[in-house]
Amino acid sequence: MSAMKTATQVSGVSELETGPAINAVFYVPGDQGSPPWTGIRDSRFSRKRELLKVEIAVPYEVVSSSDAGRFVMESLHSANRLACNVFEKKGIPFPFAEAEEFLDRLESAMRAENGDRDQI
Repeated sequence: MSAMKTATQVSGVSELETGPAINAVFYVPGDQGSPPWTGIRDSRFSRKRELLKVEIAVPYEVVSSSDAGRFVMESLHSANRLACNVFEKKGIPFPFAEAEEFLDRLESAMRAENGDRDQI
């Protein structure tokens, strides 16, 4: 099952109705090339929806590795930290503790789904 499908099951929602929230978009290298940046960056921000788009460049060596799940989770934790800073600068409180708790539940669900405590 995909991380997105698992996230939907863990959260109980498929589309956020209220913010503040993050839309994490992973850019995976492939036939069309690689993203022209590395790491993670903030992108678009909607004050109306209180939604921040965070872009994450996936390194080529991660794509087929057994560490892909770990990379996704670490990137999502980084996205939370980035969002906390961006929302704070805009005067909007970001529920960092709740967002981190959600990621912990997501990781546990992904581990259970894979039947392996060390593999996500």
